[in-house]
Amino acid sequence: LRMSSDALAPNFAPLQTWLPPWGLSACVRAAIARSAVGLHASQRWAHYPVGPICSIACLFEGSAEALDAGATFDLQAPRQSLPAMTVTGPHSSPRSVLYGPQADGVMVLFYPDAWWALTGVSPQDLTNQIVDARSVLPAALLAACERMREGGHTDSRVQTFFEDLLPLWNEREVDPFTAAGPQRNWAQAFAPWMTSLAMRAAGTGW
Repeated sequence: LRMSSDALAPNFAPLQTWLPPWGLSACVRAAIARSAVGLHASQRWAHYPVGPICSIACLFEGSAEALDAGATFDLQAPRQSLPAMTVTGPHSSPRSVLYGPQADGVMVLFYPDAWWALTGVSPQDLTNQIVDARSVLPAALLAACERMREGGHTDSRVQTFFEDLLPLWNEREVDPFTAAGPQRNWAQAFAPWMTSLAMRAAGTGW
């Protein structure tokens, strides 16, 4: 289900957001597509707030460079070039990313407990990190990401990813958090992050 499609406005890039299908509602919070094509350099910065999410970002075109977690926003600060497919863990400090003039891609946001169940990778092991997706994702999930990058309209790419993800999620529905204690109400934990992303960051890069 596509939630929104915002028109281009000063200092903001077009934004498309999808809710997951019912079968993935306990796994995926949302998918967000952004394009930096045609934007001024100042509009291609994304400033991601503190939050508990784990995410997969797939660049279909273009490039991205990240400042260190918690680094003060500075156009002259050193930046790390990011792979085309990345995994971002929970962040205890804000993070800024500069997208290239041709950048076009999708970020998929996962609930932390679902991420652990799906990948076998503890969110804590990814705290304050952005890593190459190929270094952490299971083969089947990596293949789903690769398929999303193969081509087509963004909407069809996202729907294809959801279709590929559903059987993977169904196979891994019992997660390590169950044994450790009751599951958290992630909707409350995510609300400030999503609001901050929408108001402060989403329009600048994704």
